[in-house]
Amino acid sequence: SLPLMRSLGYPVAFDATHPVRIYGRPSSDPAGGEPEFIPYLCRAAVATGCDALFIETHPRVSEALCDAASMLPLEHLEELLAQAKTIDDLVKRWGVE
Repeated sequence: SLPLMRSLGYPVAFDATHPVRIYGRPSSDPAGGEPEFIPYLCRAAVATGCDALFIETHPRVSEALCDAASMLPLEHLEELLAQAKTIDDLVKRWGVE
């Protein structure tokens, strides 16, 4: 759906953290999310040409007041953004949008 949304002529932001949330469990419950999938979702979204990423992050996810179970630890953000930038550069160079 991301390429379809882009075809409408507007920038598309992808929320990488809410899709990994397991609803029905408290956000403070470590079993309430699958944040290990955040990098895969981000890379896939950028590869399809999305314009922005929304990533909830925290230096100590277990202490976050909201959505703790579906956050990316802050220590992993820089590497993920570097990967996303590399993919974005390739997509733009190849004209795959």
